[in-house]
Amino acid sequence: MKLKILTVKSGNSVKKARFETLETNVNEWLADHPDITIEHTHLLAQPNLGWGQTALAVWYTEN
Repeated sequence: MKLKILTVKSGNSVKKARFETLETNVNEWLADHPDITIEHTHLLAQPNLGWGQTALAVWYTEN
């Protein structure tokens, strides 16, 4: 099993745009790796007053 972590930083005013960026990055990674099976995912967030960091951990196996 392997692990891929995808992250995005955002300020409070651009949070939606950053989530769209994360979504795009995830979809591009999946398109580039069609021979994987996702076993588990977990969302990690580090909110703060002026910024936020969101990470998506993806555990997968290669077919």
